[in-house]
Amino acid sequence: MPTNIVDVLKKRFLETIKAAPSSSRWKIVVVDSQSLKIFSAACKMSDIWEESVSVETVENIERTRQPYPLDAIYILTPCQDSISRLVDDFQRKAGPLYAAAHVHFTGALDNIVFQDFNRRLRVTGVSKSIQTLKEIYCEFIVLESAVFTLDNPHSFFTLFGPDDKNEADAEVQRIAKQVSSSPPNYSFG
Repeated sequence: MPTNIVDVLKKRFLETIKAAPSSSRWKIVVVDSQSLKIFSAACKMSDIWEESVSVETVENIERTRQPYPLDAIYILTPCQDSISRLVDDFQRKAGPLYAAAHVHFTGALDNIVFQDFNRRLRVTGVSKSIQTLKEIYCEFIVLESAVFTLDNPHSFFTLFGPDDKNEADAEVQRIAKQVSSSPPNYSFG
């Protein structure tokens, strides 16, 4: 049983990797820069080796990568850039980078990003490559067993600076969403 926040987050990531079905013994994990910060703060490489993920197959979606005939487990932040890169991985002229995708977002997709993602999947036909699509709600970086950060130094200035009240209210909502990790109300229809 996890006893601290590091253990809880580590368990969540390892269960995410373990739960993704794969036709091969080996797995590939694809992250973006922000989710890599979250992931590496909770897990050591030795932790994920036990789940048949080698160091060479933890890849950053923002970098050029080699294709593998394996399923990929994507752990991404819920932003426009990451969904664009994910779709691009499966609509390349040379063929998809991976056999299939198991996509896990670190937080909830807001309505606009979700609608755009849904549209892109339908228009490009990439939806047939997505085997799993989940939100795992871990939009924070653990620093110690009982300490975490939201990793946004601009929040302080937005909240307490001379900016307008609407911007400060939006920042409070964003912070609350990160801390509570509760999904928004959107429909999948």
